[in-house]
Amino acid sequence: MSHPSAYVSRRTSTSRFIRLRGLDYHVRIWGDPATQPGAAPLLLLHGWMDVGASFQFVVDALDEIEGPRRCVIAPDWRGFGLTRPNGADTYWFPDYLADLDALLDALVPHGSVDLVGHSMGGNVVMSYAGLRPARIRRLVNLEGFGMPQTQQTTRARTLRERFQLIDLLAAPRGATRHDETAHPRAIRPAALVRPTEGRGRSPSRAHQFAHRQATGH
Repeated sequence: MSHPSAYVSRRTSTSRFIRLRGLDYHVRIWGDPATQPGAAPLLLLHGWMDVGASFQFVVDALDEIEGPRRCVIAPDWRGFGLTRPNGADTYWFPDYLADLDALLDALVPHGSVDLVGHSMGGNVVMSYAGLRPARIRRLVNLEGFGMPQTQQTTRARTLRERFQLIDLLAAPRGATRHDETAHPRAIRPAALVRPTEGRGRSPSRAHQFAHRQATGH
């Protein structure tokens, strides 16, 4: 009985580790964003129980259609593939948003990208598109659910808060509300606390955690 031959990639990737927010992030790259400025880089973000290398079949299909004219980037999310977790026993969704922002800062600091997310990655890209629309040329959500149905004002407030969380998580440890030059997008931690909203309630755990990350306290 004959056995099917092993799959042979049309386009090979390079494996890189990039230091992002305290983690050595593993990234597969087909091409080079610095030497292929003619087309927007394509960023592929995998879902739960998956890895960046899973997109090899997609990359090969695109290569057959349009050739190797663009750079394709596919990271392993924190705790997946060759990217180790951060040591915590939980996965906090805003971390994915901040990781994505830091990855774009490292690999595509100028211009916009075509952003594709599958499943959990689709949920990430939908939120990120509302936070950093200028960084995205085209957005594709494959089987992602997006944000839950809410009132428009609630959704907008949630996105604003996540935007603030991204900036706080990107700022170096020790940056304070009086040190706004420590990071180009650093914001004041106090901006997360709205005394007029829900008097007598303490900030959520997410807000408290973001404050500790930014101030070291």
